[in-house]
Amino acid sequence: MELTPRAQLVDRIEAGIDWLSCTLPLDALGAERWYAQAQHVILAIGREGYEVNERSLLGFDGISAGNNFVGCNQERVYLQISSHHADEFIRTVDRDDLHYSRIDVQNTVWFTEEQTDIAKEVFDVLSHNNEHIQRSRVRSFRIIIGSDGGDTVYIGSTTSEQQARIYNKARQTEKEHYQNAWRYEICLRDRNAGSFMRNWRAEIDDPVRCCLGYVHTWLLTRCIPLDYFRDHPVVAIPKQRSAPTEVDSKLRWLKRQVAPSIEFLTERGYRDSVLEALGL
Repeated sequence: MELTPRAQLVDRIEAGIDWLSCTLPLDALGAERWYAQAQHVILAIGREGYEVNERSLLGFDGISAGNNFVGCNQERVYLQISSHHADEFIRTVDRDDLHYSRIDVQNTVWFTEEQTDIAKEVFDVLSHNNEHIQRSRVRSFRIIIGSDGGDTVYIGSTTSEQQARIYNKARQTEKEHYQNAWRYEICLRDRNAGSFMRNWRAEIDDPVRCCLGYVHTWLLTRCIPLDYFRDHPVVAIPKQRSAPTEVDSKLRWLKRQVAPSIEFLTERGYRDSVLEALGL
């Protein structure tokens, strides 16, 4: 059983790191300087409009901006960076002696038209393969079918050191940026995360190709050949906001809740009173 060929339908591919979490012992050489550098990263993310707060997470006390966090306890520093920020800042924070507890490597594929059955096809291929291999080699996988077409197939256990997700990114998010896009994502933990990072450093001159090749090879070794990972331009993950920021939320509130009242009052001759009430 084979997947439907889709190479001719590919518009573009983005590849990069979508999540990183790591720790560094406080007694490591230069730990204080690295901690300060990591704090600057979180503050830089905050300047994009994310609210910066003091926070405790997983036994560490520190600061957060969105779903990004850095903090310390009596033994080590913990850093967590999510979504496109992970790809943006990994060169800034990486060092050889970090322990990476999790790295997510992703490829996002845009098609020229909507694709609805990719997750179902992968599930069927995996089911077929399991029927024709030794019991000891049977793979764990499952699928979640979304009523809106937002299907997701998981390959591997959530408790294992590596798991893949293939899902309809266009349906998972309402962002226009992801129209007709599917996400192929490998979540690596502990030993596997560290192994990937050693390979990533070895290919530091072309990390995008490293991420593309890793996802492609990981799926291929599990009998999921994807023809559209070949011979297509691949770009790094562009900067974009992964979630509505505090600024976005307040502007949306002004537009929906305040603007109609201001319009109502100004039309009735209360313009000066409105400006006075707003302190303008």
